[in-house]
Amino acid sequence: VISSGHSLIISEIYSSKIDVIKTQIEKVITSQFNAFKEKNLSLAYSYASPEIKRQYPSAEIFGKMVKNGYSDIWNSKSHTFEGLKLKGQMAFQMVTVISSNNSINNYLYTLYNYNGDWVIAGVMRYRSDSMGV
Repeated sequence: VISSGHSLIISEIYSSKIDVIKTQIEKVITSQFNAFKEKNLSLAYSYASPEIKRQYPSAEIFGKMVKNGYSDIWNSKSHTFEGLKLKGQMAFQMVTVISSNNSINNYLYTLYNYNGDWVIAGVMRYRSDSMGV
């Protein structure tokens, strides 16, 4: 039997851990956005998962894919974090992006922890009314 005091401590520890994970995930995504703004493809590529790196075997190929397929991320003016869902070792982070031409688009970032660091395993555009996170 866990007393209410102990369950509160467990809840606070769990909440604190989620806050740490949330901060780490937001830092990875923001760092990649900043790398794209600076056109530092090697740095942007460093946040990609091994699977993404196998699919796009160089920073240049990866950068071309982002520039052509995700131009609002490539040329973003700003971004905000909307919601985070953790499921096992996976994290799903909703991000709203304002592009350099002021269009607003929503993306779902999929990340997982790889050797102690969060890596980006996928980015999918979505309509804000279609996600239940």
